[in-house]
Parts: sequence; structure tokens; C-alpha cells
Amino acid sequence: MKTYRGVVKGNTVILEEKPDLPDECQALVEIKPVDRTRDEEIARQQIELFADDPVRADKQQRVNAVMDAVNARYGEFALAPAQLLNRSSMPNVIAPAWKPYGHRQFIP
Repeated sequence: MKTYRGVVKGNTVILEEKPDLPDECQALVEIKPVDRTRDEEIARQQIELFADDPVRADKQQRVNAVMDAVNARYGEFALAPAQLLNRSSMPNVIAPAWKPYGHRQFIP
């Protein structure tokens, strides 16, 4: 799902860019106010909770911003920390109780 920014004027939303949807296409729209000051303050406080070195915290904050931008463009977990790779040892199989007959597919 792509996020578009815009300004609300009366009962009209003026977007900064044209959505890549066909004309007269029905779409579900979620409107959320943007409070950049509050979002930046929350992000700063969360980084400070775990940082002993302010220089390292600043670098990590910049890395996180780039990762968020890549994931916003290409999808969730398009870019993720290595710690999240192979995080589950449970096999991806369809349980026989759920699909009691026929082919049981293994998802690699």
C-alpha cells in the first residue's frame, strides 16, 4: 500500500502527487493528521532509551530512516535487519488437520 500526502481543504483532499490508479476507480482512503513534531519527538526518545553513545544513536537513526524509506517503497521487510532472517524454526507446512486430504504443499 502506498502512502500519499496532501492537505485537507473543506471536504476536499489535495494530494501532493497523482495516485497511480485509473480514472474513476473506487478506492478506500484513510485520512490521518500528520504531527511531525510529535513523531520526531517520539522517535528521538525511543532511540535514546537504548543508546549509550549519541553519535552511534544518530547513525542508527539515519540507518532506520533509510530502511523505512526502502520498505515504504518496495514493501514490508524488503529490507530488514539480519537478526530477522531465519527467525522461525517451525516449518512452513499446511497442517493435515486443516487440509485433511489431497496434496500438502511445502512452502520453502
